[in-house]
Amino acid sequence: MADLPLQTWMREWSRLEDDLAGWLLYARERAGFLPALQSLQARLTALLEADVDGSLYWLFQRAALTSTQYSATHATLCACLCRVIAPALGLDAARRDSLALAALTMNLAMAQLQNQLTAQRRPPDTAQRELIARHPALGAQWLVDLGVEDSDWLQAVAQHHAETPGLLPRALAATDRYAALLSPRQHRSGRCVTDSARHVVVRREAGLDSVGQALLLALGLCPPGTFVRLEDGRIAVVLRRGATPGTPWVAPVLDAAGQHLPGNELIDTGRDGMGLEAALLASTVPAELDHAGLLALGRTLAPVPG
Repeated sequence: MADLPLQTWMREWSRLEDDLAGWLLYARERAGFLPALQSLQARLTALLEADVDGSLYWLFQRAALTSTQYSATHATLCACLCRVIAPALGLDAARRDSLALAALTMNLAMAQLQNQLTAQRRPPDTAQRELIARHPALGAQWLVDLGVEDSDWLQAVAQHHAETPGLLPRALAATDRYAALLSPRQHRSGRCVTDSARHVVVRREAGLDSVGQALLLALGLCPPGTFVRLEDGRIAVVLRRGATPGTPWVAPVLDAAGQHLPGNELIDTGRDGMGLEAALLASTVPAELDHAGLLALGRTLAPVPG
């Protein structure tokens, strides 16, 4: 899919998310779940590999600013994050596929509840908390019932909220928390990306573990699609990862006075005087973005290796 026109590529992401939403909500009422999920995972991988930074931009923007079919939006973002960090974790091709499939289905047993909680103005009630607590084991059992035999996939889903999980469940749990903390709910606002990273990648007992290191190195401090304030006061959206975790390429979208900018300037924040001052919540940035234009601007740069 590397040669897809930009608008087609964007539509394919939306189609994939819509298809996934249907399978998550009606998996047990439809035939063909296993081949359908394997096909979705292959489509996701192709779209991601066609433009990794653009994919991160597009999915982080959707996760932070949209609340429709949240379960599918969240699962798609988590699957991409898992694929991006998988090389740093030393996973072979088969385990990378298993981890991505687990990310797409980790909340299978509570997909409808996930969508409901996004719009719910109060914290979960007792019944909802019970389903939240049961959903890893219940989801793994549903997957078995639907024909899944991949032990890595099943273990990752079953253990992604366990206290002492293996590597794949730990990777899944970290990306799940990271993406969820960025997304707003009716009963709480999202966090800025640096707060999310602090809560996920730095473990109180052990500091930065292998999964935390992989997230930090692969995504940077402020991944594509997140907002930052520059040292000169302008507000910018991150378009591409940079040479180091703290020096992404950005496009200013608001000036220091809050006036809209055309979003056609590409800045390397690794240059003197162009550094990052702060990461910002997407909900606090009153900018209407030309996503196609920004994605095209980002594509003028060479892809980040790895």
